[in-house]
Amino acid sequence: MNKAETVSGDVKRAISQATFGDAYSVVKQCGSYRRSGARSAVANLVYYSGLCAVQRSLRHRRGEVCVLGLHRILTDEQRSHASSLAAMSLRDETFRHMLAYLQRTYELISLEHLLSEKYPNTGKPLCLVTFDDGWADNYTTAREILLEFGVRPLIFIATGLIDSDGTFWEERLLNSLHSCNVRDFMPRLLSELHIKRRNIAPDELIGALKRMPEARRAPILAEFLGQGMTCVGNEMMSWEQLRRLRDLGFDFGAHTVNHPLLCYESDETVVRELTLSKKALEEKIGIRIHAFAYPSGNYDQRIKELVRQSGFDFAFTCEPRWSRSKGDSLAIPRFLLHEGCVTNRGDFSPAALEFTLTGWRQ
Repeated sequence: MNKAETVSGDVKRAISQATFGDAYSVVKQCGSYRRSGARSAVANLVYYSGLCAVQRSLRHRRGEVCVLGLHRILTDEQRSHASSLAAMSLRDETFRHMLAYLQRTYELISLEHLLSEKYPNTGKPLCLVTFDDGWADNYTTAREILLEFGVRPLIFIATGLIDSDGTFWEERLLNSLHSCNVRDFMPRLLSELHIKRRNIAPDELIGALKRMPEARRAPILAEFLGQGMTCVGNEMMSWEQLRRLRDLGFDFGAHTVNHPLLCYESDETVVRELTLSKKALEEKIGIRIHAFAYPSGNYDQRIKELVRQSGFDFAFTCEPRWSRSKGDSLAIPRFLLHEGCVTNRGDFSPAALEFTLTGWRQ
């Protein structure tokens, strides 16, 4: 018997004995089998057993909120030009089917409900949709789908690239890796980073660079990325587009100016990133900014205190849990979603989504 069959058998027994805690424990253990192809089978088993519905009901009774975090919504044509890592995007059709499911199963709330804590009582669990960064496809592609389902998302904006022809250094680096002679490019870059390995996956390389202070990372990247900022397929929104979304009822929060991982920066740099991004949004969009999202979910107690001192009422992390009504308002967890964790064989799968929302770590 293989591992997948063993796991499925354990889940079946737990479900048949109506032991929710045991079944949930088994589900949590299934993350290690994802690469073996068992994830979809286990997700279907748990979903169609009714276990996910039971969990949703329990969460709802406890007053918990499910917060979803997204980045990019892309058509197939846009995907062919985009440089972002796979964990950054959803296909437009996947997004449409996902919102249709969420509309049937959850009560989709706005930031206004979160601020007032006057939640609609429809008997459905509550769900808030958020986006990070300020990608142009949020306007060109996601906007019409969101309006179609009456969703008012909360979009966290990294203000430094709005209304420019630039994009994030991560996308520029991935472009360079695709367009340059990697056999020459990569060894020199790894040498600069004091990494002794000869090969490294793109996401690992980006992770290593992210964990550097901006002042140290910038000169290293300057040599390899050149002076040009334009990155076709990875454009950001303009201030005018943000104002149009505001008029449609969309909400906004701050996401720093330059998107550094804040724990690796000095207090002075962190405060500057927080205050300047908040100020720019309030001046350019003309609304009070209450919410903040930690870049890549990177925070600690020091950063939380600086966020509080900078005038934010809410701050969102990337910890995959439901948000408790009496939880820490400066550490609100979110489930970051992408194509790989909400689909099965290329199509949107309610089972895959709900399995992700059980909170097991992928």
